[in-house]
Amino acid sequence: MGIVRCKVHGEVGVNPWIDEKIVNNIRFDYQGLPPEKEKKIFVVTLQCVFDESEEMEVFNINHYISEENIYKYKLKHLYRISTEEEEAKFDKKIPQLGVTCGKCFEDYIEKYNIEVVREWEIK
Repeated sequence: MGIVRCKVHGEVGVNPWIDEKIVNNIRFDYQGLPPEKEKKIFVVTLQCVFDESEEMEVFNINHYISEENIYKYKLKHLYRISTEEEEAKFDKKIPQLGVTCGKCFEDYIEKYNIEVVREWEIK
């Protein structure tokens, strides 16, 4: 997570793992243009488990993906990786990601009453 100077919220944290489709909707909204309506945003968690010479490092990265792209890319809610090769394979599987102000992202979800889905099954 980094910090940026947002035109709306000032100096705040950013989220660099948001579907580009959602980022564009947030930009449209703040420009006064009608965004494409999202009913749900899905959280795809990348669980990274790396064994660095006797020390196990585990961390999660949450990716926020549009409903359209969840089904288009047939994404699951959880992926576990332990190598750079697995991470590269995951990066090729997901849609293009963008970056937005964390507060703008929260405001967008609240303003349009968007459901954040953390678990699902693709049929």
